[in-house]
Amino acid sequence: MEVDAEPSHMLKLTLSNGKEFLSATEVQAIQETASFDPVYATRSVVDIVPNPWVARAIIDDLLKALKKRGFDDAKLGASSSYILEELRKWLQQQRDTLAEKQFMSDVSGERIQFRLRADRTLWKVPKEIETDRAKNAHQLRGNSGGLTEKSVFSPIYEDDFNGDEAEFACYLDEAKALRWWYRNVAQAGNYWIQGRRKHRVYPDFIFARERIGKTDRILVWEMKGEQLEGNLDTIYKRKLLKTVSEYYRAEDGLKAGTLELIGQAGETVECDLVLMSEWKTEFHKLVDLSN
Repeated sequence: MEVDAEPSHMLKLTLSNGKEFLSATEVQAIQETASFDPVYATRSVVDIVPNPWVARAIIDDLLKALKKRGFDDAKLGASSSYILEELRKWLQQQRDTLAEKQFMSDVSGERIQFRLRADRTLWKVPKEIETDRAKNAHQLRGNSGGLTEKSVFSPIYEDDFNGDEAEFACYLDEAKALRWWYRNVAQAGNYWIQGRRKHRVYPDFIFARERIGKTDRILVWEMKGEQLEGNLDTIYKRKLLKTVSEYYRAEDGLKAGTLELIGQAGETVECDLVLMSEWKTEFHKLVDLSN
């Protein structure tokens, strides 16, 4: 790794004969000499490694390894910004790998569960949602020209959807096998899934597949554009949603204080992340009349 120190140029600024403009003359160039500060480096990674003693030990081990590879103090100082940037990337990768391993271990051991709960954290679809759309705003219409009918909420406005989302919502609304659909948005009170990361995942659509003689099949979809395929956030959400599908459990509940779990044994919840260009194919796979 070769990183050269950037020279600083000193300029002499003078007024020109009392006029209102300045002239600049380069006087000299000074080669900056920086030093690698272990204390600053430790502070730079404590958001990833919360224990400062562990963080400082990692910094010390890194410096020892670099010096064995021929980095003297001058080279360490000149490369400090690059070193810290690469160190943060590496630490984040290690943290994510360990976190995912621990998370899946806890899910497999049922220390983390995805299921309906009989307590105050049980999510319910809100009875109403607020909108800032004017009364004369255009409502969402299907291919037949009629207004949507199966949405949990009404009215539904065109401006609350992008083009792909509007097409999908209308397709859901006209599917005979669907009982209802719900456009979920990332805000308090809406449905979310908590994975190993701090931020919550708010899937875009929730819809119910009606099955004759059986409990409804609930499908939860996160929609993504093709440009985000392979994105780290997309990969994380896809893994999380598939994990929820695999480990979700719904059981008849017992009273918990004054609350009672309302659910149906055997109900299935299937979650997935679907690319916009593939949703029709994936939809027909999941909403097959034989299921």
